[in-house]
Amino acid sequence: MADTHTLGKILERLELLTQGQKDLEKKVLSSPARNTIKGFIAPGSPTSKDSTTLMTSAPGGASTPEMFATLQGAQAGGDGPGKVDEGAKKANHLGMLTGSDIKPGSVEELYPKRAVLTTYPNTFGIAPFPLQWGAETPQSRGPIICSRIPTSLPLRNAIGAHSGSYSIYRALSIAMKLLPSDWRPDLKDTEPPFQIGPHEAWTGKDKKGLPKIVSLDPWGALSQEIWAKEFQAGIDIRPTISQTKAHIKIQEIDELYKAGKLKIDGDIVIKSPELSAFPGVPQGIEVNCFKAALDPVWYLPGVAERLGVQESTLRRALFEDTGGMYPELLTRPDLKVFLPPIGGQTVYIFGNPDYLSDETKELTFRPYLIFGIEEAIKCAQRGGVGVLIYFRKEGRGKLKPRSTRPYEQHSFLICFYPALGEVTKYLVYNLRKRTGDSAERYFK
Repeated sequence: MADTHTLGKILERLELLTQGQKDLEKKVLSSPARNTIKGFIAPGSPTSKDSTTLMTSAPGGASTPEMFATLQGAQAGGDGPGKVDEGAKKANHLGMLTGSDIKPGSVEELYPKRAVLTTYPNTFGIAPFPLQWGAETPQSRGPIICSRIPTSLPLRNAIGAHSGSYSIYRALSIAMKLLPSDWRPDLKDTEPPFQIGPHEAWTGKDKKGLPKIVSLDPWGALSQEIWAKEFQAGIDIRPTISQTKAHIKIQEIDELYKAGKLKIDGDIVIKSPELSAFPGVPQGIEVNCFKAALDPVWYLPGVAERLGVQESTLRRALFEDTGGMYPELLTRPDLKVFLPPIGGQTVYIFGNPDYLSDETKELTFRPYLIFGIEEAIKCAQRGGVGVLIYFRKEGRGKLKPRSTRPYEQHSFLICFYPALGEVTKYLVYNLRKRTGDSAERYFK
């Protein structure tokens, strides 16, 4: 009898849970929120007709009805993790606080929704914008979307945040209420003044069938043009590469000019104008150049292959050693692109950028800042093009001479060891001074 009574109680509880789930399903399906953002419907987005899966299977098979409610609300700029509180009259049906319930200076003033801690591939309301890395055209490849603002959260197809480590300063600006939490940049008139590519390598495959480019977005400088329609629809799509024209004016270049190592040609090397405060005083020279800044964008399967590890191992290591900052590295195996919180590269081009792909022109890549600038300028003045790439990180590298163009004796392939960071670098300096300076022990 006791067993029958216990089983009856269990069955009663299961019936209550089933009915509760049906009530939750009815409530969410009656919500007007869908994947439509200002009239734009992402390709592959579920509609009310085909969105029938309401429970999400998390890793291990656990169901997460809270996440189901969360993402439906987030999709419309509302709800977040946590169960729906039927008795919370101050919250509307999407879980967003009303204006009269928000206290000035509280976190709800900036974020009137519950936080979405992570997502899962089959969660209702999640519809990543299609992304096919290495596709033949940028339209078929798709934009990089990693923003968590309400209009982009359901469409995210990448993990991480724009601007690498500098994303922290956006967060500080929002916390200080200098920016709204859903702020998007105005990209008008930010298009590059010169064009590089497209080239075969942008869509080419290696011998293993993987894309040749796996650590940056080759279309990243043209995002504001290629996906203008999607941006206007409210999706937060940002460039990961910027290009501009510039000039370099530093004392070391003036010293090279005084020593006769650089000549004024009126195009690449020009005379600096006089300053009104110092009439008649020569101001030396300056150098015209082209510049590009690149943020890292990693295609995880390709990066794992280059490192000789499994993608799952790479994801777990990145999750653990970033302090668990990016749980979707583990919960979203369907998202293959990651914007890591590290510095990128700055590229200086001396001469015509079109010559970069012209194999009849001399091309030189040079290490070391001042020496590299000097040799790149000389190469450009000979009718070629010089390139200097600055990695915004701390570490050490080794050089391998490599001949790449017919008129060039040597160029240099710079192979960087793992970056250390300033604090660790100075600790290594102390160790070397006390135990001896040997290259083989430098990174131990």
